[in-house]
Amino acid sequence: MTIKFNPIKTTVAIMALVLLFAECKTVKTPQQTPQQTPKTNYAYHYNPSYNHLNPSYLITKKNNSKINIYLKINTNELKFSNQNVQKKYIANIACKYIIVPSFDDKTVIDSASRISAVKYMKSQNQLVTFFEAKHMQYQDFLVYMKITDLNSGKTSKNFIPVKDINKNPEYNFLFKEKSGKPIFNPFSNLGDTLIVKQNSPHNEIFVNYYKQDFSPSVIPLSNADKIMSDTLSAPSETFTLKVQNRYARFTAKQQGLYIFSNDSDFQTATSMYVADRRFPKYMTPYKLIQPLKYLLSPNEYDMLTNSPNKKLELDKFWFSTTKNISKATQLLKIYYTRIKYANLFFTSYKAGWKTDRGMIYTLFGAPQTLNYDDIGQSWTYTLNNTTRVFRFKTSHRHNAKNDYQLVNKQKHLEIIGKAVENFRNGNIFFKK
Repeated sequence: MTIKFNPIKTTVAIMALVLLFAECKTVKTPQQTPQQTPKTNYAYHYNPSYNHLNPSYLITKKNNSKINIYLKINTNELKFSNQNVQKKYIANIACKYIIVPSFDDKTVIDSASRISAVKYMKSQNQLVTFFEAKHMQYQDFLVYMKITDLNSGKTSKNFIPVKDINKNPEYNFLFKEKSGKPIFNPFSNLGDTLIVKQNSPHNEIFVNYYKQDFSPSVIPLSNADKIMSDTLSAPSETFTLKVQNRYARFTAKQQGLYIFSNDSDFQTATSMYVADRRFPKYMTPYKLIQPLKYLLSPNEYDMLTNSPNKKLELDKFWFSTTKNISKATQLLKIYYTRIKYANLFFTSYKAGWKTDRGMIYTLFGAPQTLNYDDIGQSWTYTLNNTTRVFRFKTSHRHNAKNDYQLVNKQKHLEIIGKAVENFRNGNIFFKK
C-alpha cells in the first residue's frame, strides 16, 4: 500500500507559516491497529490542567478515495531543546495516523508516520500541517492519531470518527482564516473574514442565517418542561456567496448560526456558529448572567436580567452561595472557567455551555474518565463510591459539526438537580 504525503514546503506555503522544519521523514507504518480497551482513559482531552499535548484536527474530503487530515499544535506545549548538533532550539515531533473501519473492526485501511524537527521562532505560536490519507471504498471509518513530543515524552492520542465521507457536506467545506490557516475551532468570531473552500464545482454557495437564540438543553429549576428542544425557525436572512476557483469570501456581520450549502433547498449543508469577539470567554455582566440559567429559577433569572445594575446583582448571587467573599470568588471563577472551556470544546450550532456536553461539563467539571466508541463518548464520574456514567451519541442537528446528544437525558435530571443544589450551596461536585 502506497502512502503519500504532501511535501512540507507545500504545506507551509498553504498554511502561510514560517515555522521551519529542520528535518522531516515520512515512513510507512507497520500494520498495527490502535489499541483501546474499556480501561483506556482520554479524560485529558477536556482537562486543560493535565500536562498533555492538546492538538486540534480537521478532516476534509480530497476525492472519492482520499482525505486530508489537518493538524494544529500549540508550540507553547512543545519542549524546545538546543541539545543537538546545530545548537539551536528545536522541538522533535512524531505524528502517526491509522485508519480503520471502526472500533470493533481493526482492519488497517491506511497508515503512516512522520517525524519532524521544528525550529523555535518567537513570532510563531502554532504549528499547522496536514496529511493526505486513503480511505479506499469505506464511507464510515475511524482515524486514530498519535502525536508525541520526543523531547518531553508527552503524547496525545485521538480518535476521529468519519461518517458518510462522500455524502456528508461537512467534509466538502473547509473554513479558513484570511491568512490561509484552517479554522479548527467549531466557531468563528464576529467581524472575522473567512475563506470558504468547497470541493464541488458550483459557482455559488447558498447561506441561511439564523439569529435565534437557542436555549440550554436542560433548565434544571424550571417548573415546566425541564428538557428543551431546539427547533429551527425560519431563517432571518438568506444570501449567496460567489465562488471563484472553489473559494468564496464571507464576513460574519451578525452573531448566530450560518448554514452553508451548494443547493438552494439545503438538503446537504454544513454550519458555522458566530459569536462575539471575546468568545469563548464571557466578560460583560449581560453575558455572565446567561449561563446562570443552570443555577437560577426562571423567576430569579428574569429578575437578574431585568435589573438596572446587573453587576451588583451578580455579586449578590455569588455571595449568597457561601456568605464568604473569598469562597464566592473561588466558586464563580471555577464556574466561569468551565463555561469558557465548554464553549471552546463543545460549541456546535449554539454556544458550547448550552449543549448537553457543555451542561455536564459546567455542573460536574471535566470527566474523570472519557471513553470513545462507535456511538460517541462515555463520561464517568465517581464521588463517595457512587459512579455516574453519561453517554453522548454523535448527532448532526442543524448541520452542525461537534454535536452530541445526552442519551436517556430524563434519567439524569435528579443528579443534575443535585449538582445545581451543590453550586447554590457553595459546594462543587468535582474540582479537577
